[in-house]
Amino acid sequence: MTQMTVQSDSLSLKSKSTMAEVGPVIQSVVHYLRDHEVSSSLINQISIVIRELLINAMKHGNGFHSEDSVILCISSVEHNRFKIEVQDSGDGFDYQKLEMSLPENPREIQNRGFRLVKAYSDSIVFNQKGNKVTAYVSA
Repeated sequence: MTQMTVQSDSLSLKSKSTMAEVGPVIQSVVHYLRDHEVSSSLINQISIVIRELLINAMKHGNGFHSEDSVILCISSVEHNRFKIEVQDSGDGFDYQKLEMSLPENPREIQNRGFRLVKAYSDSIVFNQKGNKVTAYVSA
């Protein structure tokens, strides 16, 4: 079950760490963005970033333990620019060792999550612990 808080310029969702939650969370974000008249192309970018961040948090941060939660907050920081924060309940990781360059083989799916996030985001910032990531996405 996902808990949702909606404000005029932000949406917060807290969900369990199961793959079954990813789709409904993204759908909630899409509805929120459509209600705020965000373009389809920007909604698609944001959806990809959120999907990858959620899956990474659930899988690597929480080990898909359904008793652990993932918190997603999306807020408008200026016209057509959004701040996306995803935090898991895990111990964090050494994000400085992440390989962020795109692979030579575009069909490679291993370790693609943060590579896609980087490709669709203006910037990515991790907290010191490594269990919270903030991505900025704009049109």
